[in-house]
Amino acid sequence: MAELRYNFYGPVAILSHADVDDALVILAAGQGVAGLVARVPPLAPVAAVVAGYLTIEAALIKHMDKGNGVYLTMPWATPGLVIPTTRPPDIGLPADWVSQGAGLFTTEDRADLLAWQIVKGAVGADAVEFRLSADDSFMWRKVLVIRDGLGSQWDVAIDPSQGTLSATNGLWAHQVDNGQVCSLWKAKEFGLMFWVLDIAGLQALQPGDRAEFRWLRG
Repeated sequence: MAELRYNFYGPVAILSHADVDDALVILAAGQGVAGLVARVPPLAPVAAVVAGYLTIEAALIKHMDKGNGVYLTMPWATPGLVIPTTRPPDIGLPADWVSQGAGLFTTEDRADLLAWQIVKGAVGADAVEFRLSADDSFMWRKVLVIRDGLGSQWDVAIDPSQGTLSATNGLWAHQVDNGQVCSLWKAKEFGLMFWVLDIAGLQALQPGDRAEFRWLRG
């Protein structure tokens, strides 16, 4: 599913391979901005720019998409300009990350490398816990946002550069079944916080599990 995110340079449309195919079919059929918004609602704020760009540069976008989609960056300093880059194939956790139990993953920021681990029976049978940690004291602030899927959310925040290397919070066990995602954020330019990844598949967590995320690099 497409995402529209903002970073220091400007809005970034994150299109999956399927999003790219859908958008090009819609525009080729002459459905324009309205068709693009209907099919890919997150792009509504920048749909006119994206539609215009995709219409002109369809061949380039197809070339840039290596199977996992593209990033379309629209710099604040140059309204109307779109800079396409290839979205790498190995971003995020696998769909079965909970059952796998442990592994490494990257985020939408290619500087990042994290490890995950599921610890069984770490907490009471009525809860699921989330832990964020890092070992590098030079890292800036990192945040794991956990949600209950009903409108409430909490930050699990660390700041190794300020001496906070780990933090923990949790949900009631039944709350992981609400179809929500967790999100990872990090401090970047000028200490501003930027989203770098959503984590789905929480429904696979079992009562008593702890999901640990350890920031190794980035």
